[in-house]
Amino acid sequence: MEKRIAHRNLLARRALVIGAAILIVAGIVFAVVKEEPPAYADELGCAATAPLKQGSVPGGWYDDVVAAAKSSGLPAPILAAQLDQESRWDPQAVSHAGAQGLAQFRPDTWDEYGAGDPFDPQDAIKAQGNFMAHLIESVTSLATQSGEHPVVLALAAYNAGPTAVAKYGGVPPFAETEHYVKVIPQMANSTYAEGCD
Repeated sequence: MEKRIAHRNLLARRALVIGAAILIVAGIVFAVVKEEPPAYADELGCAATAPLKQGSVPGGWYDDVVAAAKSSGLPAPILAAQLDQESRWDPQAVSHAGAQGLAQFRPDTWDEYGAGDPFDPQDAIKAQGNFMAHLIESVTSLATQSGEHPVVLALAAYNAGPTAVAKYGGVPPFAETEHYVKVIPQMANSTYAEGCD
């Protein structure tokens, strides 16, 4: 009888040691495998709440950017940086893909969200606000699921298309889009946001 009890105790101790070892190994594997979120996923930096810096927007379009930001729900410094990234503030810009004007709208997107002339800066900035409002609304539930900022996802959708963002469940793994969603918050903080530089 004592042998059986001793044997059970031995088996119980071995089971505890093996169980502890499994937990330790699982913890190590989880720590190694767990991916760090992308740097852009959780922060827009100071630009998320800072006002647009006076004198930072060329062409007398400061008020237009502020109005478009209000209508879109996008921070004004982010919208200004996006316009800078799209066209370098050139109202006559045309891309190799046929995107036009300050906000680089393709004709089909312009027909849906723009009014007037895509080469007119005021029309383009207003349309930018309209389109970004639509994109932010369309990515809100995905942002909740993925943990990525809705503005980051809206920027990704602007660059790569909403379908690509939905397909990948977040920022698509395209070098251009990954760069786009990183450089705009950086530029917003360094150039367009009041008190962030």
